[in-house]
Amino acid sequence: MDQVHFGKADQYDKGVTPECAVSSDNVTIEVHQSQNEDTLWYHVGRASVYGVYWGPSYKYDGGRNPSIAVQNDLDVVEVHQSQNEDSLWYHVGKAKGEKIKFGPSFKYDSGVNPSVAVNNSGVVIEVHQSQNEDTLWYHIGILDEDRQSIQWGPSRQYDKGITPKVAINNYGLVVEVHQSQNEDTLWCRVGEIDGDQIHFGPSQCYDKGVRPCIDINDQSEVVEVHKSENADTLWSHTGQVDGTSINFLPSINYDTGVYPTVACNETLALETHRSENNETLWCGAGLIVDHANWMKETEGIRDKQLWQVTLPGSHDSMTYYLTNNFAEGQDPTPEWIQAILDIGKYVPLIPTDQIKKFQQELGKDWSRAQEQSALQQLNGGVRFFDIRPSYYDNDYYSYHGLVGSRMSSIFEQIAQYMSSVESELVILKVSHFNNFNDQRHREFIQLIGDRIQEYLYCGTTNPADLLTTTVGQFTTNGPSIVLWYDNDYISTYPQTGYYRTVSLFDEYSNTTDYQAMKKDQLKKLIQNPGCTDKLFLLSWTLTPNQDTITNDALARLNPFDTGSNLQQLSATANRNLDSFLKVTCGYQINILYTDFYADAKTVDMAIQLNQVAWEKTNKEDLLLVE
Repeated sequence: MDQVHFGKADQYDKGVTPECAVSSDNVTIEVHQSQNEDTLWYHVGRASVYGVYWGPSYKYDGGRNPSIAVQNDLDVVEVHQSQNEDSLWYHVGKAKGEKIKFGPSFKYDSGVNPSVAVNNSGVVIEVHQSQNEDTLWYHIGILDEDRQSIQWGPSRQYDKGITPKVAINNYGLVVEVHQSQNEDTLWCRVGEIDGDQIHFGPSQCYDKGVRPCIDINDQSEVVEVHKSENADTLWSHTGQVDGTSINFLPSINYDTGVYPTVACNETLALETHRSENNETLWCGAGLIVDHANWMKETEGIRDKQLWQVTLPGSHDSMTYYLTNNFAEGQDPTPEWIQAILDIGKYVPLIPTDQIKKFQQELGKDWSRAQEQSALQQLNGGVRFFDIRPSYYDNDYYSYHGLVGSRMSSIFEQIAQYMSSVESELVILKVSHFNNFNDQRHREFIQLIGDRIQEYLYCGTTNPADLLTTTVGQFTTNGPSIVLWYDNDYISTYPQTGYYRTVSLFDEYSNTTDYQAMKKDQLKKLIQNPGCTDKLFLLSWTLTPNQDTITNDALARLNPFDTGSNLQQLSATANRNLDSFLKVTCGYQINILYTDFYADAKTVDMAIQLNQVAWEKTNKEDLLLVE
């Protein structure tokens, strides 16, 4: 099933209660209330997978809680609540360029929290909450031919609850979501229009949370967003209408904030929200795509040689689960791990009997580089994996500072995914072997063979030939794994399907500073773009150091400070990957390598780069990056 990864959003304005709508050709309308007064403002923009390019903000009325909808011919319908009373008002307008020409406002009912939707046939659906009680009501309206007003049907009660949102597609299919009036549960309904009525199916509880919002496209796919009931975290669902219900995929945490809203068309989804810390407005965008099968569905990729392809990768891929145990004998021990092990020296205020627990807390927060399991990452679209095995307690585990999951479980998950798809290509880079010897390599290779041998690509014995092999050749007989076993054991004891000396430029920046990392990777990309002789890995990662760990440990001594972690450190880099790629895509990047890959929309970025034939990047554009 198709799914959406919004990634980390970009700030576009200040205000409160934002809402957005998008046409089939990605013209985007946004409305919001001012942060300082009860005035209403709009933006017109153009959306892409990289985000939204917004025009200026224009004031159009006074009021609160605005909602917006747009047709493909850019007729716009807006509703809002009066700033002085619980009366509801609407505008009809026309978007042209960066402006909307709104007609006069008309009162149409009383209530609070209105939401509006419109389709290309001019059918308008409006829902709202009663001003006196927790009952939900709808209107059906028809746009007049002059596109200046709406002929509304009667107001009809359809449920109980608060904060309703509604959407309609061009086939008259209506979806609605709201929060329970009694608790933090979220409910949805599916309905069809019959004259001035909607025949709703039963109300379906689909999650917990507050402030839900939903949209639907003509494929009957829905995208839903909401805020957690317990924290200022934002979550999204993708689903498919099935009769009078919606089959939702599990929810995904995509950002932090409050008051989330969503809009979608056939290929793209947008979300807007307000910051949890201040009155700034943010927007994110993601492709609506089957991430589990994106290579199969990407036109032309089967004819591309490996050096011409961009693959989404995850750094320290298997750190989604970590134990409390540090891997033995890490050589060399990274600076930040040594700082954790020596934390008693750097932060002497920690009581001796608490040091071990403190080390474990720090270790987990700074070792975890991904949130999803191997299977979830594969279904999410990751195609390049950084696998680091360690021999520990008579078994083989992943590790990154701390010991993680059993390698047998990881390879079983990979086999499970490969058996479920038709033609995806996956690269496993196995490296950073810890506490290994020849005997343990032999045992580990046997473990790999027992789980995934049938999927290993064995089409050549020369690693250099891999770079000019096409995706179609890799997957001629079905899904395929290219295994890069980065250890000289394979050179000494060759194994079919295990490649040792693949030419890959892979140099990380080893800094906590985003600007320094960006400039470093840009310079390396310009000097070493992917070609027939070598692949280029964009190491879009920030690395903690001794100061990072020490400062975090000191912060945690404050009972009001929970400290930091690698996901927070990586947020700036992940938020800006799309803007970096937009101006550097003339240089061939083969692997997009990130921490917390979904935060960076790594898969969407790879899909975009594989679909477009880019011209050589202009030097003037690169100055924007620098």
